[in-house]
Amino acid sequence: MAEDEKSKIDAGKRSDAANIIDDEKSAEEAFRRLIEGSGAASGGSSSGDENGGDAEDIKDYAGGAGKEIKDIGVTQVRESSGDEDDDDDDDDDDDDEDDGGANKDETVDIASLIYDIVETLTTATCAIVLLFALLFRVAMVSGESMEHTLSNGDILIVSDVAFEPKYGDIVVFQKLGSSLLGDKAVVKRVIATGGQTIDIDFDTWTVTVDGKVIDESQYLNLAADARRTSEIKFPVTLGEGELFVMGDNRNHSTDSRELDVGIVDERTVFGRVILRISPLSQFRVFGRFS
Repeated sequence: MAEDEKSKIDAGKRSDAANIIDDEKSAEEAFRRLIEGSGAASGGSSSGDENGGDAEDIKDYAGGAGKEIKDIGVTQVRESSGDEDDDDDDDDDDDDEDDGGANKDETVDIASLIYDIVETLTTATCAIVLLFALLFRVAMVSGESMEHTLSNGDILIVSDVAFEPKYGDIVVFQKLGSSLLGDKAVVKRVIATGGQTIDIDFDTWTVTVDGKVIDESQYLNLAADARRTSEIKFPVTLGEGELFVMGDNRNHSTDSRELDVGIVDERTVFGRVILRISPLSQFRVFGRFS
């Protein structure tokens, strides 16, 4: 659109300049003819004076007309140039407005992107916190009773989702009313569950559940000279909802063999250990025995 207007302006300039040149040539031609006529008629004084006066008048008229034509032409050219400059200024203003609008849109897009990212991270964080609060717990091992399966300072993820204790599960529970443990959470391994009968031979360190010796070779940490006895008389038959638990480090564990811990009520169990997440070098997923 701007190119069409510029072409029209240029054409107008050329037309005005041509008209000016034609008018000047006409004025000069008339003046020349008048001078020639005056020379031819110089024989009579009155006629010569008259013609001379007419020549001067025509010359002045022709000069004034030429000047007027030139002035008009210059004015028209200047006005055309001014219009062109105005058009250029308008184009520049439009370009500036376009650039300003583009920059504004770009700023809005960046702000919107940042807002979306923050909103997504906030939502994800809230979801993770809520998920852990409802489905999982975080626990830290304190002590060496579960060596070498777990070590002091290990951080564990505990879950009680669809949890029903069974032999071999590592559980976290709280023994209410214990003068030794207080309100601390305890981590041990389930050896027997409700309705089962457990017996321990402290001479051979064999553990029998319902008359069958269980294989503890996967987790048992037992010193060769271990001779720790129990405050509980064996065999013991568990009631429904009761658990018998022991630490893997049998010679250094306070567990169901002691009266201060004794038989554990399932209702005090927070859940089963499913993950060790720290230290990262010891990351582990804990499955269940078949």
